[in-house]
Amino acid sequence: MTVSPDVRHFKPPGPVGAAFLADDKSFVRALLGPVGGGKSSVCVFDVVRTASLMPVCRDGTIRFKLAIIGQTYGQLERNLFPTWKRWLPADDGPNGNWTVQDFKGGGGRYASHKIEWDVIRKVDGEHRRVTVYFEAIFAAIGDQLGFSVPAHFSRFFHDHAGSSPSIFRTVSRLSADDFETPR
Repeated sequence: MTVSPDVRHFKPPGPVGAAFLADDKSFVRALLGPVGGGKSSVCVFDVVRTASLMPVCRDGTIRFKLAIIGQTYGQLERNLFPTWKRWLPADDGPNGNWTVQDFKGGGGRYASHKIEWDVIRKVDGEHRRVTVYFEAIFAAIGDQLGFSVPAHFSRFFHDHAGSSPSIFRTVSRLSADDFETPR
């Protein structure tokens, strides 16, 4: 079954996903939740919506490029690609209107996905059809550093940063107010 992302009618899988989508002003956002909780689906819809709402360039088009970084390519292929390809299938688009579709790579290496679709936007006071040129680049930091197994990358990271990548991410999101000052 082919499902295309209709960003106007997407219902987030819960309140955390809804809050994530509602916060479209923050420069950096994080979405945490259980396996199978819909995080990837929410993020796919978020990037399609964000791309569609980008400012229109002088030539009357929208250009949007996105980097998606995982620990390893294998991890991206197991965890993200199935969701990505389910919502952004090769033969469809938002409301069935991809005009160009090109997914290259994968199989344990760098991948990219180029898509074009049209949106109706107000330009110079008039509603016009605007083409969105979208490119997602998938990269894996562990593989780029020579670690094809996530555990090896995590161990290297721990040895050099003093904590695991997950603890490092959690602590980096905390503010000074989250820590108690010793008395």
